[in-house]
Amino acid sequence: MFLLYTPAFLVGVASFWLFPDGGSRFLFLKSAITIHFFKRIFEVGFIHKYSGDMALDSTIIISVSYFFVSLSLSYTHILNQQLPEPSIELMYPGSVLFLIGIGGNFYHHYLLSKLRAKGGRDYKIPKGVMSPEDGTCLSLKIFPKRPEP
Repeated sequence: MFLLYTPAFLVGVASFWLFPDGGSRFLFLKSAITIHFFKRIFEVGFIHKYSGDMALDSTIIISVSYFFVSLSLSYTHILNQQLPEPSIELMYPGSVLFLIGIGGNFYHHYLLSKLRAKGGRDYKIPKGVMSPEDGTCLSLKIFPKRPEP
């Protein structure tokens, strides 16, 4: 699983070295890419308990996709640096939402890792807060089931 995320993480790290300037927007973008894939690598090493293997061809396709998406984000930003700044500044609210999302995702993965016993290979469905069984599932609150006619 390290193979999935490491190339994209290295793109983020290399972008700091290759493009040290670029303003605060580029700094936020480089940081977001690097933090996102570092979190994934950290989870692979210390959080996740995997139940099975992944086919090598799937691993390569996903890894190359992540690599090129990370590379494309940085490259597109470099190409667009001459464009005028947006009239509405959303970088800071977006950064806050990114950090909330990545923190929530990490916490979610941590909770899921606690469901599976060490060496267990069975799939566990969470129960409790925010699950359909207790009626607090967010998706059921937003999109309640329609009664059948």
